Amino acid sequence: MNSPDLVYIFLNGDFNPPVDLPPYPNQSTLIVAVDGGATNCLKLGWPIHVLIGDLDSLPKATFKRAQKNNPEMEVAIFAVEKDETDFELALQYVLNKYANFGRIEVLGALGGRVDMTLSNLLLPYSERYLTPIRQSRLQKGQTLAPPIVTFRDGYWTVLLLSGPGWAVLPPFPVSRRISLIPMSPKASKVRLTGDFKYPLNDEDLFLGLTKGVSNELGPKGGTVFLGAGLMILTISPLLKPGLGFKKTPEPVLAWKNPSDKPPEIPVKK
Repeated sequence: MNSPDLVYIFLNGDFNPPVDLPPYPNQSTLIVAVDGGATNCLKLGWPIHVLIGDLDSLPKATFKRAQKNNPEMEVAIFAVEKDETDFELALQYVLNKYANFGRIEVLGALGGRVDMTLSNLLLPYSERYLTPIRQSRLQKGQTLAPPIVTFRDGYWTVLLLSGPGWAVLPPFPVSRRISLIPMSPKASKVRLTGDFKYPLNDEDLFLGLTKGVSNELGPKGGTVFLGAGLMILTISPLLKPGLGFKKTPEPVLAWKNPSDKPPEIPVKK
């Protein structure tokens, strides 16, 4: 395969297919299954071009079925005890094999183990991977990078931005909740244009502070610009999931009757 336009990396975390996931990938798409993530590919009926990992979470029967369904599948098996997660091995594979590729979408990376979720989100920001991924995402002569990696989970989208960079959020049938979370000491000159309830005009956001959390974007869409630094952009429907959205489990309530008020916390006087 020539340099792929799109790379899907299937991990072994909680798997909620995005509602707009195509029924089948096109020929310019590379499918990388990471260990037990191969199970998710098989559930979708998708091909597997590369299987990477220590295979500790992939049953032997599933491995054999993946080989049978994908006779040309490349398999790279690593020791269980190693310094890298299987996701890191997958990123290494893509970067080493393809000098240029389109966008990377990661599925099955969120939820479940908190340590693995955080590790998955932070890994592309490592200098070892950030620079080559960013360079691959840039078109010739450009300096403004699109999102370096996209994580998808059900109706959630998480974009990793590296400044100078930007993300275009196209029109959507319902309003969306947008949160901007700095991942460097300062995310500089953040600009929001379009149908945002709270626009920003070249403002700085700081690590740990919450000014960019829980904005709202109307159906007309908008654009996020980041002048410098690193920033995570999370996107989800503002309304409760309805037609066309995967229903998520209701949150566990700490009191018996959902109509009751939560217990009051005593305040010291």
